[in-house]
Amino acid sequence: MTSLLLPDNVLNQLICNKCNKYLSVLPVKVYPNRQTLCGRCCDENDNGVKSLYEKLITTTLFRCVNRYDGCLLAINASQMKEHEEKCTGNTYKCVICNEYEGVSFDLINHYKNVHKKVLSHPIFFLNLKEDNESNFMYITQDFVFIIMVKVDFVKQQIHLFNINVGPISRAESIKHKFHFYSEDKLLYSTDVKKCTNIVNINNEFIVPFSSISNDVDSINCRLDVNLSEIYGGVVCENGERSEKKAPKRPEPPKFPATVPKEPTFNFSQTTSFGEKPNIDFFSTLPTFKFNAKSVSADKQKK
Repeated sequence: MTSLLLPDNVLNQLICNKCNKYLSVLPVKVYPNRQTLCGRCCDENDNGVKSLYEKLITTTLFRCVNRYDGCLLAINASQMKEHEEKCTGNTYKCVICNEYEGVSFDLINHYKNVHKKVLSHPIFFLNLKEDNESNFMYITQDFVFIIMVKVDFVKQQIHLFNINVGPISRAESIKHKFHFYSEDKLLYSTDVKKCTNIVNINNEFIVPFSSISNDVDSINCRLDVNLSEIYGGVVCENGERSEKKAPKRPEPPKFPATVPKEPTFNFSQTTSFGEKPNIDFFSTLPTFKFNAKSVSADKQKK
């Protein structure tokens, strides 16, 4: 019997009401309060009732929740619990509140639900009239990026970092750059750099105001990431690889006349995931690194 790999737009609707992960671990139960819980969260003798959903997904393949850490496997729900016991993923701290810590999938939910700082498109607004700092998350296919921006009005410079959440070997295979627009007119593009999962002087973009324009007080910035060299699709449980293609690089967008300001993030609060600085972040550029706590044995072999 042919198995069906769920597309992301469907998969993202099949979410547990407690852990916010895919409904990919059995049993899946429904409750009198209309909540639906996956096998990670429900108890054997609780008041939940097994859902007919289980019969509908007997030939369905689900992506592993550690997909953003590099796991390419797609597995049937009946085998997912066993897989997740081995594929534990890495843990990361939130760079905004510096309090939350979890695996990449949980970090995404934290950004969405607590900080509401997830971009639907890799485009953000910059105010060039005063000092300000911002922090965003951008997700595309199996890749999660943290974009950090500082506008230095005194020095007339924009500082940008783009960090990939995940293994450093994969991150360094990604090439990226930034484009700057006034409305829909391209004013400037940075050089291409290799991405990484740390912040240091080698992966910082510094853009003088004079490179963009001396006549604008605000500007739109777009992240451009090239994933074509590393994206290999999904490996199904039978060993077959799907024909899923790398995300297309978007065309220059049509920007709205006004873009709402994003909440600011104080870079002085943290220099790394879990470390508070005693010195100015941008004057010294200490290493900024994800705290990876656990890697499964099967991932280490990869």
